[in-house]
Order: sequence, then C-alpha cells, then structure tokens
Amino acid sequence: MNKALIGLFIIILIIGGGIILLGKKPSAPGSSVVSRVEVPDDTNTAPVTSTPQSNTAVSDKVDESKNQITLTITQPLDGQSTTSSSIVVKGRTKPNADISINDKDLKADSQGNFSLSVTLDEGDNVITVIAVDETGQSAEKDLTVTYDTGQ
Repeated sequence: MNKALIGLFIIILIIGGGIILLGKKPSAPGSSVVSRVEVPDDTNTAPVTSTPQSNTAVSDKVDESKNQITLTITQPLDGQSTTSSSIVVKGRTKPNADISINDKDLKADSQGNFSLSVTLDEGDNVITVIAVDETGQSAEKDLTVTYDTGQ
C-alpha cells in the first residue's frame, strides 16, 4: 500500500443529486476537507480525485447507483391468479423506508421488510408499490393479480 495514503479517509454523502466528500488530509493533522462534486444528469458516476501527502494524484469514480433505493416484491408474483378476495403483498427495500401499496401507507421494518393485505376486485387488479427513503429517493413496482371467483 502507498504510505502516502495511510491516514487518509474520505466519507461520501449523497445529497440532492450531488456528492459531498468529507476527508482528512494527512499533511495537515486535524484538518478536514469538504468538497462538492456535481453528478452529471446523464450518468450515475462522478470523478473524484484525492491528492495524498506525496502530491501524487489518485483518481477513482464514485458510483451513485449503489446508493439508490431498491424495491423487491416477494409476494405475490406478477400475473398471479387467486380465488381469494384478498392477498398479502410482501417485499423488501431500504430499512425504515416509507411504503405505499395502492395508496395505503406503512413503513418498512429495520431490515427493510414490509407486508400488507390488499383487498381484490373481481378480475385483474393492478397493485402499485412505492418505497421512499429518508433522502427522498424512490422506487416503484407495478404488478397485476387476477381475482377469479370461479363463477
């Protein structure tokens, strides 16, 4: 490992479409660096350059997409048919995210799990699930469940 990098740390925060880098320069004990890097609209990456004590530039890219909220619906399956008038919608997202399932609000637990029973109308039912994290990032999934009364 390059000895010039020892003692260098950087904290990356994603805020409002940009990245704020907080770091400590090894050449100035106790000092901090705050930089703002704009993320271009057409990409999820931003160039980041750090200059260690030896003044040899070290470049890297920060991938903002790794910080985006994800939403996975584990139950029911899209296109599923049921003879029951209600179905439990289960999924996983970012811990403590706000969830909306067909305009009914709930919160994901500390592991990101959520579930809600949804009443179905006869025929095709579109179920819309939206997750929003504390930074305002959101993810949305639509699935269709068919309620077949057998009549």
